[in-house]
Amino acid sequence: AVGAGLACVIRSTSTVMWRSYQKYYHARSKDLSEFVRHICSIKALSWEEHSLLRFQRLRKLELGAKRACDCLNGCLSANSGSMPWFATLGALLFFFRRLGGTIEAWQIFLVHRTLLSLLSCSGLITIALQKHDSAWKSFAELKSFLLEPERPRSQVGPPALDPQVPAVRLLGSFSLQEGGAPVL
Repeated sequence: AVGAGLACVIRSTSTVMWRSYQKYYHARSKDLSEFVRHICSIKALSWEEHSLLRFQRLRKLELGAKRACDCLNGCLSANSGSMPWFATLGALLFFFRRLGGTIEAWQIFLVHRTLLSLLSCSGLITIALQKHDSAWKSFAELKSFLLEPERPRSQVGPPALDPQVPAVRLLGSFSLQEGGAPVL
């Protein structure tokens, strides 16, 4: 029972770590899509370095959460084969004392198979919770995309066929300081 309980605690911790990873992954994806949508403004205002630092920070947080989740899942996977045996051994020692020193083969088999099924069920529950979290976040993103209003045809121009045509045409004189020398 201790082994199955420990497996459930580790698997629930793994699920919490997975949710943390998903939070950082979706934040980075959202920022990336925002960057792509507003690339002209970012280029015109020279915010590339700021955007890059923001992406790097989010990517670092995302990779840290993913690494922690993968390490925990790796340790659990590496030890999951021996965990039922240790739990079975502990349960058999308990029953050995309880039953007065005799344990039959069918009792060993029953305890071992019961613990194996509990362990596999806890693994399936963890996978199901991870899929549940991923699916609902994906559905929410899809819903928000579908609820966005259609852009009027007057605002969306056809793509430029000539590669020499600039994507953005700037008119006027721009300076970094008011009253300073023009930079464009």
